[in-house]
Amino acid sequence: MTPQRGFTLIELVMVIVIIGILGGTLASLLSGGVGAFMAGNEAVDTLSELRLTSERLARELRTVRRDPAATTDFDFLDRTNPNSVQFRRFENNDSTSTVTTVTIDTSGANLRIAYVTVPASVLPAGTFTLSDRLDTAAVSPAGGFALTYWQQDGTPATASDATVAFVDIELSLTDANGNSYPQRTRVALRNRQ
Repeated sequence: MTPQRGFTLIELVMVIVIIGILGGTLASLLSGGVGAFMAGNEAVDTLSELRLTSERLARELRTVRRDPAATTDFDFLDRTNPNSVQFRRFENNDSTSTVTTVTIDTSGANLRIAYVTVPASVLPAGTFTLSDRLDTAAVSPAGGFALTYWQQDGTPATASDATVAFVDIELSLTDANGNSYPQRTRVALRNRQ
């Protein structure tokens, strides 16, 4: 009789155990890589939103018009709260035509911008969300958003709108993983006297 060839039960169990160990190791390596990729994507998305929001705020603040009643002043309607600002701007650089009132403020984790145009025109009107990721737990800036007004010599501009030369925008956004990303932008106001 010829001896039978094949695998014993012990050999089959050992192969299954080895394959299980290799599969578990490979799965843990892949899941760590996938997790790092997802966290990186979330960080890139948050940083992109931070950059776009900062640029939009800077662009809006650069358009503050001169107050027609006091031409040495900028036309800030309200800048007393560091977490909001309201101002007027001219459209199309025409001082006799359309005036838009712009309001930038926060509501929870939302940073909002609102437009009211007089006379009503084809310009966008209403309230729009610039970001829904404000870091409400941030200490500086408080609530994730703050504005600071500066004079030409670098001292705080507290008394008059005529002395405002720069506006610092402090913005802090958070991603889904709880990471906070702060940014500070200094805006030089245009339309200086």
